Amino acid sequence: MDFFASQELARRNTVKLVVLLVISVIAIIGAVYIVVLVGMHYALKNDKFLSDPFLMLQAVFWTALAVLAVIGIGMAIKFSELSRGGEAIANM
Repeated sequence: MDFFASQELARRNTVKLVVLLVISVIAIIGAVYIVVLVGMHYALKNDKFLSDPFLMLQAVFWTALAVLAVIGIGMAIKFSELSRGGEAIANM
């Protein structure tokens, strides 16, 4: 296999990994949103929350924001660890 074929294979694999990452983040947001819905239902002890579309839309927004913040903070920490160079990576 020559260099250009390897490079094209790496590009295809990168696209697949990015798509899988996006799908997994959406799935995590969905799972956390379901937990929030169940928690709000039991915390309020009525169905008012589930019948108000504005409150549900707010819950989606804040849940997605919280999940993305946690993922972003984790990525920032890992990038800072990896940016220290090869010796730091080898010590890990």
